[in-house]
Amino acid sequence: MLETLSKVKPEADFKATDSDNSNVVGYYRETIEDYQRWSPEGYMHFGYWRPGINPLNRRAMIEAMNDLVFEHLKLGDPAANSSDSHRKVVADLGCGLAAVSNDGSKKFPSHKFLAYTLSPEQVEFGRSRLENDRVEMLQANFLDLPLDDASVDAAFFLESLCHSEEPERALAEAMRILKPGGRLVVVDGFLNRSRKRTSKWVRALARIVSENWAVPDFHAYPDFRKQVDRVGFEVVESREIGWNITPCVAHAPWLVALHSIALAIKGQLTRWKRKHLIACGLGVVLGMHRWSFGYHLVSMHKKNESPHANQSSPD
Repeated sequence: MLETLSKVKPEADFKATDSDNSNVVGYYRETIEDYQRWSPEGYMHFGYWRPGINPLNRRAMIEAMNDLVFEHLKLGDPAANSSDSHRKVVADLGCGLAAVSNDGSKKFPSHKFLAYTLSPEQVEFGRSRLENDRVEMLQANFLDLPLDDASVDAAFFLESLCHSEEPERALAEAMRILKPGGRLVVVDGFLNRSRKRTSKWVRALARIVSENWAVPDFHAYPDFRKQVDRVGFEVVESREIGWNITPCVAHAPWLVALHSIALAIKGQLTRWKRKHLIACGLGVVLGMHRWSFGYHLVSMHKKNESPHANQSSPD
């Protein structure tokens, strides 16, 4: 068994102190079943379509998104041997059910994946689905991770950074735990322009969608890039991949309709389930405003001599 590399705080000591945490925990407590309709494998993100993938095969597109993230993390050759010289530690920040880490542990058997989520229900359910001991799933806030400085080789936020009201603090914490030269990948939805330059209609629509997905508000991409620069990351690649996720997003309307009918018949439309379904439906409309809202991938690395390398995340 690979050595446990994280210094874990007792889960009983975990406190959801941020203003948005109670909403996030409540949202994911009630919507685990809904996400199972999206992906029986436990994936909770959109998929990436590229030529050669059947646009009707949702799992193939979702796992292609995983592969895109792994590619940008520079995890090496999946066929590499399991010697210590090839071993890397990867942090999955806001991991959901840790399905992406589970997938990565099978594709890269020499690496260790540390998966973190706020939700105790996700930890309990996710752990029961792990397929090997190369994934360690823990309850923790990605603003305050139970990891030593410079202790991981790569980290990623896959549709999770949007849940934080303090993205710059989250980036600083990722900077802290990464080794010099380590890679960070962020994949998420953003307002393409500053809020002042975004129409009131789109801002209002984005606000409705974000609130119903337990997201404080979608971050503005120009502001995010400034935060990346302030923290000290060097951007390797940044691109908007909205067209690539469109075939997968197209699966959402009919799934929402069928699932809504099923929940209504069973009398199981709880508050967060209802809000989640509203967000899924209106999220498609928001995504159609391509000039104002985008889905971005940002790949960056920690410089060998970062001014933030020896600093802990801000209070």
